[in-house]
Amino acid sequence: MTLSRNASLLYDAASKNQLDEIEELVTTGIDLNASTGNEGDQGTALYTASSKGHLETVKLLLSHGADPNARGGRFGNALQVASIHNTPTHTEIAKLLISQGADVNAQGGSFGNASNLS
Repeated sequence: MTLSRNASLLYDAASKNQLDEIEELVTTGIDLNASTGNEGDQGTALYTASSKGHLETVKLLLSHGADPNARGGRFGNALQVASIHNTPTHTEIAKLLISQGADVNAQGGSFGNASNLS
């Protein structure tokens, strides 16, 4: 799949916790769930924000309709990548994702599902 330039910009903005840039991109009607792939630490904007512990970015993306179950990235989805980190911020992100409908039993990624990480 070839990503649009805007989708790549969204991923980069989420990776860098650039909330204003994300807001601007959202106004373009960008696909919030576009994935950069499954290799390495790639995936959706929500995946990278969850991986890097960017709680405010995660909240912003979810508020604009990002799918907490969107697949992509080495660990399968945003919940799984948040769950591999043992920090208070990542725990808060995982709880937020679950409260927004993330499936703890969703299969995929390196560990099978997020419940295997607890």
